[in-house]
Amino acid sequence: MNDEILNTSVGENIKNFRNWRGITQQELADYLDRSKSVISNWEHGTNSPDVESCRKMCKLLNVTPNELLGWEMSLDYVKFIEDQQAYQDELETLRNRAAELNAQIKDLEEKKDKKIPRPAKAPWIFKHDNDDLPFN
Repeated sequence: MNDEILNTSVGENIKNFRNWRGITQQELADYLDRSKSVISNWEHGTNSPDVESCRKMCKLLNVTPNELLGWEMSLDYVKFIEDQQAYQDELETLRNRAAELNAQIKDLEEKKDKKIPRPAKAPWIFKHDNDDLPFN
């Protein structure tokens, strides 16, 4: 997993560190005196931040420039990313299971709603050999 984390782009690192610290794009934009769209462009890789913005982000996010650039990662951050991936995998598993259960529910509801054909007449039900019964 560590190699995968080190192969992320600067934009992905900005987004991941921002999320790790619980900071919104707008909060980061306000701190850097930039627009939210600039932060979004950085995170999507459309543009890259300048050196001064990187310095300020490192201070706010409490990371080193090497971490922001993806050259090295702290063990806490690696653990965070691994946990995030595990949560994402578990969510996907649960969503798939929920879809399967919903399909089963729908199938059962359709079966339940189908009318069961009844016989037109069932004269044998009330037919008895005993003459004492009033409904012979």
